[in-house]
Amino acid sequence: MNTFKDKEGREWKLSINFHSLRQCKENGIDLTVPDTIVGIGNDPYRLGITLWTLIEPQAERRDVSPEEFAEACDTGEVIAAAVDALIGALLDFTRPDRRTALRKALDAQAAVEQQAIGMAMEMIDNGEIGKAATKELDKLRSSILATS
Repeated sequence: MNTFKDKEGREWKLSINFHSLRQCKENGIDLTVPDTIVGIGNDPYRLGITLWTLIEPQAERRDVSPEEFAEACDTGEVIAAAVDALIGALLDFTRPDRRTALRKALDAQAAVEQQAIGMAMEMIDNGEIGKAATKELDKLRSSILATS
C-alpha cells in the first residue's frame, strides 16, 4: 500500500486515479509528463502541492488544514516516505507494459542523485569545495577592483 506517516503519526494513503490526475493538473502538476515524475521529489513546492492534492479528501475527513499538513511533513524522513508512496502510487496507476520503463527511469534518476551526493561529499572531504569557492571569490574581488 502506498502510504506514509506525517510527524504527528497520521497515516496518509496515496492513490492516483483519473480524478486525482486531473486535480493535480489543475494545480499545475502534470503527472503524465515524465520529467515531472522524475523531478518531483527534488522540488519541495511541487511535491507539497501534489501530496496535498492527493490527500485533501482524507484531510478534510480528519479536519486537517493544509497548513497543519504542511507542518507535519517538515522532516526529511516524512518527505522521503511521502516520495516513496507517491512513486508507488504512480507505478500502480501506470499501465503494466509501461511500468517497467517508468521504474527504470526513476531508478536511473535516483542513481544519478546518489552519485552526485557522493561526488559532493568527496569534494567536501578533500577540501575541493573550499578551494573552488576561494578561487571564485578571488575572481570576483579582482573584477570589482578592476571596475573601481
